[in-house]
Amino acid sequence: MLGFRKSFRPFKGSLLACVTVLALQGCGGEEQAVGVPTSPGAGAVFGSVHQSDIVQRWSLKAAETYNASAQFPTPLTEVEQRPNWNAEMATVHVAMFDALVALRIAVITTEPGGFSYIPVIARGSVYSRPGPYSGSAQEAAVTAAAYGVLQGLWPDRSSIYQKLYDDTVAELSGINASGDIQTGLAVGADIAAQVLQARASDGRMNAFGPYVSGTLPGQYRLPPTSLAAPYVASIKPFTRLSASYLRAPGPYALTDPRYATDFNETRDLGGLNSTLRTSEQTTAARFHTEAPNVFWPRNLAQFAHWNPGSRTLMQDAHLSAMLWVALSDAVVTCWDSKFHHYAWRPQSAIAMADTDGNNDTVADASWTPLGPVPPHPEYPAAHTCISSAVAETLAGVLGTRKVSFTFDAQTAMRWKMAGPSASWWSRTDLPTDTSMKTSGESGRRHGPNAFLAGQLPPRKPRIAESNRERRVYASRNRRMAASNLG
Repeated sequence: MLGFRKSFRPFKGSLLACVTVLALQGCGGEEQAVGVPTSPGAGAVFGSVHQSDIVQRWSLKAAETYNASAQFPTPLTEVEQRPNWNAEMATVHVAMFDALVALRIAVITTEPGGFSYIPVIARGSVYSRPGPYSGSAQEAAVTAAAYGVLQGLWPDRSSIYQKLYDDTVAELSGINASGDIQTGLAVGADIAAQVLQARASDGRMNAFGPYVSGTLPGQYRLPPTSLAAPYVASIKPFTRLSASYLRAPGPYALTDPRYATDFNETRDLGGLNSTLRTSEQTTAARFHTEAPNVFWPRNLAQFAHWNPGSRTLMQDAHLSAMLWVALSDAVVTCWDSKFHHYAWRPQSAIAMADTDGNNDTVADASWTPLGPVPPHPEYPAAHTCISSAVAETLAGVLGTRKVSFTFDAQTAMRWKMAGPSASWWSRTDLPTDTSMKTSGESGRRHGPNAFLAGQLPPRKPRIAESNRERRVYASRNRRMAASNLG
């Protein structure tokens, strides 16, 4: 568990990734005021990305390294042979956080009684000199941890990250020439090795069962050569033993009236030539089409540098590690559910509606989706699996659902999640899950990729299980926030 007393085992049920699904979309580029909650329930506002924070710099460098695969066509490591952006990003962030914990700078005394952080993977430290260490040593530990993980994952891509390491070490040495720097570098390198060892052979190379394209109504159809990374379902989660622990319940039966409702709404609003979809809805749908390995690292980087001068480096590393671990496990859980249920996508469902046994659906062989269709099963929707995990993690760590922030997408217009106007995408002082759900529901429903039932918190008869898991997660995060307000 990330900073939850002695173990991260209780966190295993906290990712509602495939059961309770919200959406985290919005955007904007200009700087805005930043601040911290001044009282319980106060809004927490995040600022624009700056390049002055060490956790943020290495987070962006890790994403740049991952996304440079086209420059290095010969895969050397397992992560290059079977890449998974979210697991790789989480591994880097876990190393940075654990390195700070290993420096023994984790005891925070400003809260009544004090509290301490617990590492995610690295379970001990051989460094005997008591802290706290200097800020330079802390930055050195973060730098060496991130650098060591990048070396282990992508040894042939040093041309991307080596300069940041060399420049940072030189800068820190110029600021503080004491042994602190070398201690920090040694700690970071040691933690990187521990994290890499713990994540080695994480399951991605496991043989995936033979793919057979569906032939019955409701079954997914796609040539196997086009299938998107089915091995993701086999990757070892960070927070629990099995990806199937939170496997989503199945989608609606094809004869269920609720299936027909979702079918007809998707057909009417998600088609390329829809006359019912508004221009705002079209923009929302296209907003969701940016590549996730580009969209999420760029937008989550802002949370690694919240309100400089008011939050510690440990708090930045902790929040970022929690977000990336939650996101990564959400994707793994989502993929497990997708390849378990093998649900067809609207493009197949609408064309073959005359085979589904539902009198309230009508086939339309000419129906064309608004945008590109991802090459993996429809249910549950990946965007909202991720967004749920991110939304709940922010609320749990920050202790408030009134979190205002700005996201941008490079495939659509720029727009804000938080602002003075009240529309379906621009809401202010709303609980995080409400505003996220509103944006995501609109964007995904009006696009081509998923039925509404694959995106929203499950409706009856699945609502009882969904609410139970929400309560479990909320309870655990309240305890976490009370003892670990990082």
